[in-house]
Amino acid sequence: MSERTPEPARSASGHPAPADLASTDPTPAGPPLHVWVDGLLVPAATPILTATDRGFQVGDGVFETIRVCEGRILELSLHAARLAASASALEIPLEGDVEATIRVAIAELLAADDLVAPGLEVSVRVTVSRGGVEGRNLLPPARVRPTMVVQAWRVAPPPTELLERGLHLAISGVRRDARSPLATVKTTSRAEFVYARLEARRAGADDALFLTTDGHLAEATSASLFLVRSVPTAARPGLRAGSREGVVRAPAVGSAGPLVDGPLADESLLDGPLVGTIVERPPVGTIVELATPSLECGILAGTTREWLLAWGLEVGLVPVQALLWPDDLFAADEAFLASSVAGVLPVTVVDGRPIGDGRPGPWTRRAREAREAFACR
Repeated sequence: MSERTPEPARSASGHPAPADLASTDPTPAGPPLHVWVDGLLVPAATPILTATDRGFQVGDGVFETIRVCEGRILELSLHAARLAASASALEIPLEGDVEATIRVAIAELLAADDLVAPGLEVSVRVTVSRGGVEGRNLLPPARVRPTMVVQAWRVAPPPTELLERGLHLAISGVRRDARSPLATVKTTSRAEFVYARLEARRAGADDALFLTTDGHLAEATSASLFLVRSVPTAARPGLRAGSREGVVRAPAVGSAGPLVDGPLADESLLDGPLVGTIVERPPVGTIVELATPSLECGILAGTTREWLLAWGLEVGLVPVQALLWPDDLFAADEAFLASSVAGVLPVTVVDGRPIGDGRPGPWTRRAREAREAFACR
């Protein structure tokens, strides 16, 4: 008898299981051969952590994920600064030049595992644990020696089917507390994110979408959320002094003037009473906004998020950082997720409801093409 081709796995809802279609995580194309640990390259299978390591014991650590294309490290300075800020929030001491240390670690890993070639994409994870500490106290001792581990994986590009179909998301039951001092710290304590992914899998979705405790849109489990929406110009006549609406330094659509005079994802833009200014409006019926949840929602100030806000200005979109509701998402023309390694991925369905016409939109495709061109230029 000939063997029967097995049926694809399906979720409880009857939909094809997410692993058979797509994921917001980049797909590893092979296991790493080495890892970099505190300045040393060791075989990847070598045990490197003690049982007393606080990263293992209580999730006491921070991390960053970095994209490398053809040996070029993307936005390393931004990632290194965010890693240092996360470590500082937990009072994990990092000595020396963090960016230089990571650069050397990545270069050594790429050479050791032969990860530099035309078209080759690599995902790098930098993890810093507080290190091994004897005893069972939650409060760590004042003097510790952190452990830094750097790993690198070949990654395959998103499947064509994903880019044509788009991601299906499920709104998680987990609520993000934007007021928490840890909301914007990228820690290794990821139980909420794992739980949300399990929820998504049970729902037959590819990823989960978090809301804040106030019900505002936040982010996906490992990516920023963006909406593309057409808005009548009458609804956006310009910002009044004291507005907290969140339009970020948007010039007139089609303006050839200066794009920005500071980092778009800088939280200082949200500190003052005037978030940004639309200097004038062209005489057209609508404008197209590139909207993303405000940093006030306790989301990560992602490097790709910052890049996309600047890109939106360049191509004539009006970037908006605002307090957005699920109804804003369902009313949008397009939606997409953005992260360092996976880039821009279309979102076409949320909780079973289509976004726009239920297909990846032209602005999403254009954003992905632009980001990929930047990454592997």
